[in-house]
Amino acid sequence: MEFDANRQTVIMNTVPTAPFAILGGDFNTPDNIVTLEGSAPVDVTSFRINVNGLRVSYPTETNWLATVGLNDGPNTFLVEGLDRHGYTNGSDSVTVTLTTAAPSPVDQLVITEIMYHSTRQEADYVEIYNRSAETFDLGGWRLNGADLVFDKGALIGPGEYRIAAENITAYQHNYRTAETVIGDFKGNLDNGGETLTLEMPIGSNTWMEIDKVRFDDSGAWPTNADGAGASLQLIDLNADNSRAGNWGVIPAPEWESHTPAMANSNAAALFTFPLLWINEVMPSNTSTIADNHGEFEPWIELYNSDTVTHNLSLYWLSNDYADLERWAFPSGTMIAPGARLCIWADGETNETDVGFLHTDFRLNSSSGAVVLARQWMGAPVVVDYLDYDSVAADNSFGSFPDGDPFSRVVFPTPTPSTSNSLSSPPIQVVVNEWMSDNETFLADPSDGSFDDWFELYNPSAIDANLGGHYLTDNLTISNMFAVPSGTIVPGEGFLFVWADNDTADNGPGMDLHVNFGLNRNGDTIGLYSPAGSLVDAVVFGSQGNNQSDGSWPDGSPDIFPMTPPTPGDTNSVFIIFQSETEPGGFTLDVTAVSGAVYRVEYNDDMITTNWMLLDIVTADTSVLTFTDTNAVSVPIRFYRLSVN
Repeated sequence: MEFDANRQTVIMNTVPTAPFAILGGDFNTPDNIVTLEGSAPVDVTSFRINVNGLRVSYPTETNWLATVGLNDGPNTFLVEGLDRHGYTNGSDSVTVTLTTAAPSPVDQLVITEIMYHSTRQEADYVEIYNRSAETFDLGGWRLNGADLVFDKGALIGPGEYRIAAENITAYQHNYRTAETVIGDFKGNLDNGGETLTLEMPIGSNTWMEIDKVRFDDSGAWPTNADGAGASLQLIDLNADNSRAGNWGVIPAPEWESHTPAMANSNAAALFTFPLLWINEVMPSNTSTIADNHGEFEPWIELYNSDTVTHNLSLYWLSNDYADLERWAFPSGTMIAPGARLCIWADGETNETDVGFLHTDFRLNSSSGAVVLARQWMGAPVVVDYLDYDSVAADNSFGSFPDGDPFSRVVFPTPTPSTSNSLSSPPIQVVVNEWMSDNETFLADPSDGSFDDWFELYNPSAIDANLGGHYLTDNLTISNMFAVPSGTIVPGEGFLFVWADNDTADNGPGMDLHVNFGLNRNGDTIGLYSPAGSLVDAVVFGSQGNNQSDGSWPDGSPDIFPMTPPTPGDTNSVFIIFQSETEPGGFTLDVTAVSGAVYRVEYNDDMITTNWMLLDIVTADTSVLTFTDTNAVSVPIRFYRLSVN
């Protein structure tokens, strides 16, 4: 034992020691990227800076370096060293003041490649390119859609590509450029398409959008990036990367089908995408506006948000992604800055006249697509597209605000040739019931798991279209989950929603799944309009296993425990409104369903299970009243009600 103790002492004396410290003091600099230097004990295994992770390198066993970016003015950094258990082993702080203006990343950092459905396990990735002459630190930034917040020191220099990977180990195994990875995302990319947004923090809970792409696996987007081994690659780094026409796929050979951290294999120069938008469509027009022949026909509205006039003779409209050159605009057709042009999509070109354009195709009355394309280098390129689904008669579907392809909603009051508006009466949908700790009550049919859920109720007699509305569990983030187009809450009916953070299970004929869960210790559920105004919200406290709470009666502001839970159905509670003993007996008033027949039983001794029938009663209203004339002769009596 003495030998072992001595040996341990000798070994420990060879381990270098150092305090945790940042070397040097506060300083000023004109450079927006600086290197911090410090020392740390050898049992420090990771670092934090102002709560976020920090990327460091070790030139020696106890000295560390961290290169970080600065914001304008003073930057105070609290650096912490953590041991392998995640406990703080030491900390120090320094203030670095930037004496010049920090460069802006707006229009400089772009998403250039998306591997969203790799054939290899956990090998998805998102590529970001810096087309500026500046270096940026993405520390504290987030990549929405992939659930990633970057560590401080996640640098991207001029002309560099950097990777957000699903799993850095899998990435290195498959692509061999792990040194370019600046973050592992916690979520996964949706194989059916989703929106990716690169955002920079500009204050407490405030974010600036730097880049945004909404990709899909069908329609205007290449389909062979969905599970065939290829990635979506941006064609022109200097053109708008939000346009589907600026993305392509190289199916083969393999070394060209995906190009992480290097130039894309399909790189080419495209035209500058015009600010021309499919702004509104009305697929079923039965009484809103008539064409030049007095007929109520479907129509398409184009909007020019550019500052120049565009010659539409170069463009086509189509309702078929396989035939982008379906209908060409007549020669000389122009659209001025800020103008809106209404085109009748009725298949009746013979009715074309001055000021009245008619396409050679007719929009499907409920669901379909509209595509605007132009020719470039002998092939059509998609400029804008719009998919619509389950748009009711005399409703339209389009962008709000005008010209925003990321925000498209149903308009109960169409606005052909005028600015789109949400001024129509708001829907009357409320959050009606919720269960945040579903242990065994109800299984999700898509995967068999027992997930959180909630229910919406429409007290109006008119169906409510929730397409374009938002659901959230955080009232400071009103646009957390965009409700898909065509989501209907029937008049005086219900919509059941799984709060399981599993939107991949959404689809036609399926229950709705949102991208958040509910906290059993208390949470919030909010419904917001497409314009961002609050429609309804509930704030609830802790719930027990398999317990739901909700409104009673349906849509009421009064909240009760549901007995039992009633997902997707009329809420039910058990409340004793009044009880009294009179000379004629004991009278009890309880909640009931009008028209239902109840079996009333009693028992004078709860030790036994001998329940005796008292009466069978039909409820004429929502309150059931019964009287036990024999109750006055016993000291205690218990009652049991059940639906007969």
